[in-house]
Amino acid sequence: MNVEGELNIEIGEQVLVTSSRPVFASRVLIGKTPQQALEIVPLLFNVCGVAQARAALLAIQTEANPAQESARKILVLVETAREHLLRVLMDYPKLFGFEMNSASLAEISQLNQQWKKALFKEGRAFDLDSELDLNHAQCFTLLTQLTDVMQANIFGVLPEEWLNIADFSTLQNWVNNCDTGAAISIKKIGQQEWYEQGISNCPPLPELSSSDLAKRFDSPDADAFIAQPNWDDNYYESTVLSRHLSSPLISHLLKKFNKGLITRWLARLVEMAHIPSQIENLLQRFRDNNHVETAYNNYGIGQVEAARGRLIHRLQIENDYITNYQILAPTEWNFHPNGLIKQSLENIKSAKSEQLARIIINAIDPCVGYRLSIH
Repeated sequence: MNVEGELNIEIGEQVLVTSSRPVFASRVLIGKTPQQALEIVPLLFNVCGVAQARAALLAIQTEANPAQESARKILVLVETAREHLLRVLMDYPKLFGFEMNSASLAEISQLNQQWKKALFKEGRAFDLDSELDLNHAQCFTLLTQLTDVMQANIFGVLPEEWLNIADFSTLQNWVNNCDTGAAISIKKIGQQEWYEQGISNCPPLPELSSSDLAKRFDSPDADAFIAQPNWDDNYYESTVLSRHLSSPLISHLLKKFNKGLITRWLARLVEMAHIPSQIENLLQRFRDNNHVETAYNNYGIGQVEAARGRLIHRLQIENDYITNYQILAPTEWNFHPNGLIKQSLENIKSAKSEQLARIIINAIDPCVGYRLSIH
């Protein structure tokens, strides 16, 4: 079994979901100094390590340099783009049976480190003594490269141009005239008439205040909350779709197909298409010296929207040493035994299909591997 654990998903008369994920792995940080924790966290969680490090730093720091926080927001966006690109280039060929285009994989894999070096001295972005060392020219070169990778491998056009697609007919026209893996996947979903498969009614995870979260993390059932979270006895989703419910294309697809597969599938593309302009806007703030102030809390809690959903770190420090460290990851919301994944897989309307089940699981996107059995 993978040291990061895995999900076990069984589809029969009902959907059963169990997890061997080490959701309490953060306890190894107890007894460490805050700086030691910041060095260990990215090693402990190699999936979305940038988002993990940023959540840790937000939880540790009571104050932060707004310019540095803008740079760290860029790094989270870059990591999100990287994660989505890898899913499209590596997973879609396996899911839909077409040849993988591996030409850009090496370039994509290096994104995180290249951006760290372009933004921070020695690439040390998540230390207590990090120093901003912004190389504007290199950043814009990297941004151009990222945009080019997206155009070549995902959209066939500039990402900002692709965002002009706001209805189903325009989407179909793009699919029929684009040969990227992203377009092929949508075409194949349509050929199988899977647009409305896997509908769920889990609402998006609401904003949770640091004070309310601290109460849950301090409660007697804190371990149960971390392993199988609910809020006010409700099951929520924290996904790329829940971040883009108001985008024009997603709003249109929600009206036409509800939270069916095609709506959820397109959310990943919508998010990717927005990222270059978001990065450019943050870089422009440096140039204009117009940084947005960062809000902080006094509860030792950091919340970050990572590629797969909201990541929450909570820690307590006494005498300069960590006495408690808790992490709630989006996979625990989205793959809750009674939550989003159960609803989505139980709402497969056609005969049980392993391919369709795997496509739905990919759209929700766990941060670990999984075993699937259908009987």
